[in-house]
Amino acid sequence: MFKKPLTLAVAAAITLATQYATAQDAITLRVAHSMPASHSYQSWIEDFAVELERLAPGKIEVEAFPNAQLGNETEYLEGMQFGVIEGAVVGRHGQIDQRLEVLNLPMIYRDANHLDEVLRSDSEVQQTLDDIMYENGYKVLGWGELGFRDITTSGVPIRKAQDLEARYPGA
Repeated sequence: MFKKPLTLAVAAAITLATQYATAQDAITLRVAHSMPASHSYQSWIEDFAVELERLAPGKIEVEAFPNAQLGNETEYLEGMQFGVIEGAVVGRHGQIDQRLEVLNLPMIYRDANHLDEVLRSDSEVQQTLDDIMYENGYKVLGWGELGFRDITTSGVPIRKAQDLEARYPGA
C-alpha cells in the first residue's frame, strides 16, 4: 500500500544524500512526530529508514523523534521551515493551508481502494494537494492514513451526506 509514496520519499532523500554527502559522510534526517513510538507514524519512519539504507547503504541515517520530543506539530512545521529538522509526520494539515481541511471530512472516500486511488496513485487530487503543500514550503514524501472519519448517532445509521440531512434538516 505504501510502496509508491515510500519510493518517492526514498528518491528525494537519495537526491539529498548525493548532493550533500561525500563518499565517507552520512547525512542525518531528523524526523519528528507527536505520537508514541508504538504508533503507525513511527513504523512509517522506520520503514522509510530501512528503504533508504537498502538503496543508499551508509549514506543516510534517519533519526526519529516520537512522543512530541521536539514539540508539537506547529513547532515541527516551523522547524522544517528554519532547517532545524528535516521532516515530520503531521496530521493537522489545515494549519498549513485551509484548503487541506478537505482531508478531514467524513465520507469523502468510498473505501480504502478509493483512498489509494486519490492519495497514492499520482492522481490529479494528489498532485493538487502536493502543490498546496509545496506552495507553503513543504515537500510531500507520501500520504498516509489511519482510518476513516465516522459520524455516529443513536439508532440511525449515517452512510452518506443525505442521511445526515434527513436526520438533521438544515445541517
